[in-house]
Amino acid sequence: MIFKYKAIDNRGNIVIGELEAESVEHLSNHMKSRKLVLLDLKKTYKINFFTFEKKIGNKDIATFCRQLELYFQTDIPIFSALDKIMRNTKNTKMKKVIGNLMKGISLGKRLSECMAEQKELPLLFVNMVAIGETSGRFDYIFNRLNSHYEKQSKFLDDIKSAFIYPCIVCVMMLLVIVASMVFVIPRYAEMYTANDISLPGITVALISISNFVVYKWYIMIIVGLIIYIVVPKLRKRRNLKYFFDKVIFHIPVIKDVSLRVVNTRFVEMMSIIVPSGISLIECLHLSSRVIHNDYVRKEIDFIISEIKTGKTFGSSIERSKFLDPVLCSMIITGEATGKFEEVLGKTYIYFERELEFTILKVSKLIEPMITIVIGILVGLIMLAIMLPAFNLSSVL
Repeated sequence: MIFKYKAIDNRGNIVIGELEAESVEHLSNHMKSRKLVLLDLKKTYKINFFTFEKKIGNKDIATFCRQLELYFQTDIPIFSALDKIMRNTKNTKMKKVIGNLMKGISLGKRLSECMAEQKELPLLFVNMVAIGETSGRFDYIFNRLNSHYEKQSKFLDDIKSAFIYPCIVCVMMLLVIVASMVFVIPRYAEMYTANDISLPGITVALISISNFVVYKWYIMIIVGLIIYIVVPKLRKRRNLKYFFDKVIFHIPVIKDVSLRVVNTRFVEMMSIIVPSGISLIECLHLSSRVIHNDYVRKEIDFIISEIKTGKTFGSSIERSKFLDPVLCSMIITGEATGKFEEVLGKTYIYFERELEFTILKVSKLIEPMITIVIGILVGLIMLAIMLPAFNLSSVL
């Protein structure tokens, strides 16, 4: 339920606003926790036929971390800090999440417990806050999380900008091909049939595809919907998800990008978590939970099992199938020199630059490949149309 309220604070200022609450009692408890005296209350109803709530993105999380870091440095109570952040937040979903955090804290729960109840918040974020509560290093935790989510946002923006041109070209080419199949090919087919022209195999194949697109278009839609619904469900099955996650490391071009992403992600997680003061095995467990590739998770679990037998971290990762040899050698050097944390930080910077270079290289490689594929498709369509045209000219 949504309530419109009018209240007065301890300074005598009138406060007017809206708040979503489960009941009037819950609302009054919330008002008391904010030290507000309720003057007027009205229940409102909002009917939205079309609601498009913006998702909580990396930029929203980064901003949230930056604000929390500043408030923790000034020793402002967490409830007051969240209240101030919520008032200045424009994202409606983020506002709801912060409101739920405030409700949980007013009931005596820890911040990490409240965050764990919010599905919109990333697992890494929740776990790092729990570590901050244990170690008391909230300022460090939120500083690193802010840096992490800002870089994640930049990385995704770079990916989008690198592939937006190839995607636009592919979509436009697909529209042109469909239009030619629906409007152009059938006319040529009628003309060739009317003049009893013998058709080569490539033309027969093209006309068959055109007829399928024109008369059996609903089959393509049904197949597309089945793929859209079934494939995500199949990926949720552990054995199939493991298979798909492993396959991407064997596909040309995608393999290089995937390995760079996983290595960069892994060393970044370690560089964030290790300085927080928890054990190496706990760091690896948390890194494993944050990485969403089951094949990589199994490899990390193997590293953990090796460490538990008494081996060093450096010797345990040497047999890993996904970690880059450069990363392994840097970790071994860090362990040997006693500068493990410093080496992790510098290694992450190196791999971050390498990842940016790899994405740039792949995007530059894709553009000429798309041009070649488009040229071949257009050439085959023109060839299929023009070959019978030569026979038609001889008949006429």
